[in-house]
Amino acid sequence: MDSGKGRKILFSFVLSLLVFIVAVGAIELFFHVAESPLSYREWHEKSLTYLLDDDVDWKLEPRSYTWGQVNRNNFRGMEMPVLRTKGVCRIAVVGGSGAFDLNKRDDNTWAAQLESNLSRAMQVRVEVLNAGTPGYSTWQAYRQLKTKVIRWKPDLVLLYELFNDSLYFAHDNRQEIIEGWKRNGSADYIGWLAHPNPLLDFLSACIPRTMDFARMYGVSLQKRRSGADNDRFWKNPRCDWTLQAGGLAFYEENRRNTARFLQQAGPIPLGIVSQASLIRETNTPEETAWILYGLRGMNHQELWKAYRAARTIDNEVAATEPNAFLIDAYSQIPASLDYFVDEVHLNDRGGALLARIIADALLTRRQNPQTDWCKK
Repeated sequence: MDSGKGRKILFSFVLSLLVFIVAVGAIELFFHVAESPLSYREWHEKSLTYLLDDDVDWKLEPRSYTWGQVNRNNFRGMEMPVLRTKGVCRIAVVGGSGAFDLNKRDDNTWAAQLESNLSRAMQVRVEVLNAGTPGYSTWQAYRQLKTKVIRWKPDLVLLYELFNDSLYFAHDNRQEIIEGWKRNGSADYIGWLAHPNPLLDFLSACIPRTMDFARMYGVSLQKRRSGADNDRFWKNPRCDWTLQAGGLAFYEENRRNTARFLQQAGPIPLGIVSQASLIRETNTPEETAWILYGLRGMNHQELWKAYRAARTIDNEVAATEPNAFLIDAYSQIPASLDYFVDEVHLNDRGGALLARIIADALLTRRQNPQTDWCKK
């Protein structure tokens, strides 16, 4: 290559680089003046974010959040060593967002209050591992228990979930339900732009406004795509779907599989805590406004029928699986907005009541050597 041609190539490269820098600078200046309403960092801090997982479809992204943290094992709260101190009693909580306890800080969840209540009453240290994960049905909780939670060797497992399970009560085909949950996992994950990335984070440090726009636009686009695909399977705003035997059978299968796995692993007792909910045979208009009928695709009559059937299954599983027992929180927490922030999530008053209900039930079981779940 002659020197003249080399200089031309170098000149073209430098010119292109300058044009690129000027263009990026102009874009950065534009977004600075335009004041984008939400930065990626702000969105990431405020949002629950998930990672895909072969074992459980999706899991929480480990990091700090405004309300607390998700540890490196994808559970809520501080790290809990796998090996525990001698004399410590350990409980694992599994389920969806009701178990996770949305809308509260880590130290104010019902699981954290249960830990305090039991430690104080039993005069021994009780550890409660909160593995509740927003969006999980018993299908995910069962697999999470088998592949992850069991490593902590709990003395007792509490299963607190119904709302997410009720999404598939209008579906009859087991395999379609499983595929639907994978679709749901993809929607929760959103896409790679939603998560920390060394290259993107470096660019965000250099051109923050431009990268904010690019990342948030990508996140928004992916949310619309995956969310629309997910909604097509689960949602029915007409609310004319009906309760299906296949959906109920899948619900029972997962609960029994959970109990039987723990029976073989210990046996470890399984406390099935009936999930508190606003749903009753009749509700006030104010309460009804909070019930997400379209998400289940059923009207009130059909959804009430589904909840009654699920409660019957819970009672049958607790009565027939040797290591399972029922804690009927549903009947003990009033269907009142004094205790709820929405259809299923408890406010501070409701969370404190749930912690007391569970603690009282577990303390009562300790009085009988045959049902004592913490023989320390």
